[in-house]
Amino acid sequence: LVPFVVTITNFTDGSCEYVSPTFKNLTGYNSENFYSGGLNWFSNHIHVEDRIQFKINFSEGFLFLLSLNQDQRLSCSFNLTSRFIHLNGNIIWLYHQCRPIALDGNGKPQYSLNIITD
Repeated sequence: LVPFVVTITNFTDGSCEYVSPTFKNLTGYNSENFYSGGLNWFSNHIHVEDRIQFKINFSEGFLFLLSLNQDQRLSCSFNLTSRFIHLNGNIIWLYHQCRPIALDGNGKPQYSLNIITD
């Protein structure tokens, strides 16, 4: 079976609230790297040719969520793909499924549940 990773991230500051132990199986890196560096650490390990597009797609997904009625925001998700640089230097394709799981006081997505697989 292909390993998959479950994460919970904070949309507000890009921090990581949870990373499943399978993160090391998929990427070669310890989950502590993601905990300490959040989405910035993660995006810096995306292949350089994919980084800008990943950030654009992530931003567009977030803006799409904001365009929905507040009641619809928790029932919608968006997907991203990118090449990731494994600890051993090999490139792996990652597929990200991102779904908001909590809204802040203003109704903006605050936390997301993410499933990442290759």
